[in-house]
Amino acid sequence: MKNIYNLIERDTIFFDIETTGTDIKSDRIVEICAIKYKKDKSKEVLQRYINPQKPNHTKAFEVHGLSDEFLSEYPTFEEVSEQIYSFFNGCDLGGYNCINFDIPILFEELSRTKKYLNIFRVNIIDSYNLLNKYETRKLGDVYKKFFDKDIDDQHNANADIEATIRVFEKQIEVYGLENKTIKEISDIIRSNQDGEMILDLSGWFRQSGDKVLYGRGKHKDSPVKESKDYLDWLVNKSDIENNSKLVGKLLLEKFKK
Repeated sequence: MKNIYNLIERDTIFFDIETTGTDIKSDRIVEICAIKYKKDKSKEVLQRYINPQKPNHTKAFEVHGLSDEFLSEYPTFEEVSEQIYSFFNGCDLGGYNCINFDIPILFEELSRTKKYLNIFRVNIIDSYNLLNKYETRKLGDVYKKFFDKDIDDQHNANADIEATIRVFEKQIEVYGLENKTIKEISDIIRSNQDGEMILDLSGWFRQSGDKVLYGRGKHKDSPVKESKDYLDWLVNKSDIENNSKLVGKLLLEKFKK
């Protein structure tokens, strides 16, 4: 079975984020745990608790157990943003359901400090999303199925990351993906069930053949080119997610050319 070092094409970070809640725009990161797998076959770990400067939702606290009082002793995201950006910048990204949550909320947090990851050039390894292309399971269920045992210390961020990596390595074997590059696997993960590429992380824009379509909103499923005024409004006046605004801005510039 290929391991992660045999698969990656550049430094790749698997990470897990805990937050005050599940709203990508309004909730905040309270913990980030990341393991960088380097091309030289070494590893680098980043783990930080973060003061979100807002209270946890009750359900979020029940999941991660990090109290408002505990978090108040730690630096804010803005205070550690340079360290986090430097760690992540230029790397491919991986996790469990990271394409729908961890990456978008990290992008939102970084964008508030005027730091931006280039999501166009990032290969994404998402074991959860890859499962949805072949089957649907929770991380614990998948791990049990593949390895016939439970995850040690489940819901501990570091343990979940290690489990995610093992699951991904096993998926490469089980789904017959050994001959595919990380870019090809990332394209599978970043596409919908119809094979259309999702251009942003919040589903506002998708590529279908040579056309860019709206994925949400009042012009859903119609070509973006046909409603450029709406695109301009999304980019400059709406409150959609920052990662989608960035993609929309690039589309506006492309259409102007």
